[in-house]
Amino acid sequence: MDFHTSKLAEMPAFEQKISRLQQDNDSLKKEYASLLDKKQAADLSYALEIRQKAERFVVLDAAQTPQKPAAPNRPLLSFAGLMAGVLFGVALAAVVEMNDETVRTENEAARIVGRPVLSGIPRLVSDQEKKVKRLRTIGMIAGTVVGSAAMGLLLSLVTRRFF
Repeated sequence: MDFHTSKLAEMPAFEQKISRLQQDNDSLKKEYASLLDKKQAADLSYALEIRQKAERFVVLDAAQTPQKPAAPNRPLLSFAGLMAGVLFGVALAAVVEMNDETVRTENEAARIVGRPVLSGIPRLVSDQEKKVKRLRTIGMIAGTVVGSAAMGLLLSLVTRRFF
């Protein structure tokens, strides 16, 4: 009986030893798994290194940088834009003129009404009015030419600077 009692008294000590051994076993398993993962990563890295040696290549002829861009053709685009603008302006002016219902001459009035015009009021233009009209026309033409040249120069500078 004393023998069994002594063995029962030693039970907590054995349990502590077993739990310590269990903890040691768990930590060793974790360390083993970690080392196994590292070995597999190293094997994979080695295999990739061996495969990449076969994939390496040498450039025989280096690429040459072009002196000017292959596309887009900027002068052609600018000319096409200019022509499209002029054609659009002419078409817009024609549409506005066709839809204008003002009467300018006696013939137009007779054509619209369908009856002959009995009398008309002549337009009397003085020399000063002629001179003012001529100066206004010259000013409009000059303004259009100067504005177009300035816009073309500005557009040319902007496209060269940014493109």
